[in-house]
Amino acid sequence: MKTKLLTICLLLVTSQVFADMISLYKLNSKDTVFVSERCAANALAISIMLSKTNNKNAEQSYKKNYEDWVSIGMELLTNKKVYDSEGEVLNHVINNVLDLQKQISTDMDKFYISGGKALSGYVADDMDVCNKSLNNIRSQYNN
Repeated sequence: MKTKLLTICLLLVTSQVFADMISLYKLNSKDTVFVSERCAANALAISIMLSKTNNKNAEQSYKKNYEDWVSIGMELLTNKKVYDSEGEVLNHVINNVLDLQKQISTDMDKFYISGGKALSGYVADDMDVCNKSLNNIRSQYNN
């Protein structure tokens, strides 16, 4: 009985974790803070992966995207006036980004093992959404 209950609990928890990791294209509710954190996490995960290669330009580009998305997430959350200080906002955003990054990195490893390409599945879809959004945001600030 305990084994059956434990199995059911694990299935529910596991399915919830993977249910959350669907493409940003497919999300019904696009909370802007969550999207910015997810984009930051994707960029960080890719930057970490690229740090193991000899492609320093691409690594630096994704690090810059990560930093930009963290800044955007902080600005969005600050505007919601949920936290009293910038430190609390930063703490919230960074903790969420790091949690997401761990899952994304794990999934990228699985994608690589199963298909030979780490940047596939929802990660590739997300980066398409994130790159287009970031380019739009950057062009608005440059005009």
